[in-house]
Amino acid sequence: MTVTDPVPGHGVTLLENLVSASHVRIVDLLIEASRDTPTVGVADAVQRQLVHDVRAHLQVVRQVLGADLTHPEREGVDRDHGEVMTALRRLDAGRGDRAEALRDLLACVRGHIALEEASLLPSLRSRVGDKRMAALSFNYASIADTHLD
Repeated sequence: MTVTDPVPGHGVTLLENLVSASHVRIVDLLIEASRDTPTVGVADAVQRQLVHDVRAHLQVVRQVLGADLTHPEREGVDRDHGEVMTALRRLDAGRGDRAEALRDLLACVRGHIALEEASLLPSLRSRVGDKRMAALSFNYASIADTHLD
């Protein structure tokens, strides 16, 4: 795979791989955050990292892809991001049942992943072409580097 060519035989661009890697990290953090650990401070540290990574991912995706999305796609992304942020704020506020808040966030994240990976990115790729996807890949990688540490 290069910046301009999809993975041979898979039809997946670098941008799709970068976004997918971010999704995998978020799901891994969600799983880790849901584990009951006796070590003081671990659950809080994992939750802080989870909150940071989700917020950063949503911000980077919106910033990089926003101008290339159709109006209906932008509306769908805004709605989806709003649902994820609502679930994230509920977890971050620390009110109520933490396990339930994590389950709700995981459900929202799974919907978010399905939207981006199965619908949004393939649609964008077919509409804007390889050169634009390469530019978006570079932009995503550059911006994510500063936001997703």
